[in-house]
Amino acid sequence: MTMAQTENQNIDELEAMRRQMGELRATLDRQEIVNERLMRKVMAGKGGYIRRMRNVQLFIVLPFIVLMFLVQKYQLGTSWALYVATVLMSAVSVAFETYINRMSESDYSEMPLLELIKALQRRRKQRRLQVSIGLPIVALWLVWYSIELTGITGDYFFVVSAVIGGIVGGWIGISIMRRMQRIDADAIDDIQELNEKN
Repeated sequence: MTMAQTENQNIDELEAMRRQMGELRATLDRQEIVNERLMRKVMAGKGGYIRRMRNVQLFIVLPFIVLMFLVQKYQLGTSWALYVATVLMSAVSVAFETYINRMSESDYSEMPLLELIKALQRRRKQRRLQVSIGLPIVALWLVWYSIELTGITGDYFFVVSAVIGGIVGGWIGISIMRRMQRIDADAIDDIQELNEKN
């Protein structure tokens, strides 16, 4: 075999290796795109729980509170001040919850990954702030509510029921919030893991 033939054979082998490397890179790129799309779809699915809870608070919990305390106003004779404060407190809480959890399903699929991480981190921080402000306000409201019920009925049964209801409601709210925090934390971890692989 002549030197020219050896050189041509080496060039052909090099070209074949370049083609194979190009095909490998294209395959890896396609795999990364598929992995990212799948991850975004899973995150959007898990985020559906957050959107459902936001809608439950907006369309079920808030109207229930408005009606329940209006009935108490007329049936038990609680004050208008308590009613207005309760409705305003609940409306502000639901408004903040709606604002904090405003991300739509399309945000998960369209937002650049770094912006998505920042949005999820911001949302987790806002939830913690909401709880740290909201818990003392709810505790004060519960004291006011208990005093008013005791003054009207003279019966501690209503007060004990209100305290138990407040504790159970608070526990449910905290449990929902913790699950939302966990969903967002998992999404952040998944994005960071994908970025590390790339």
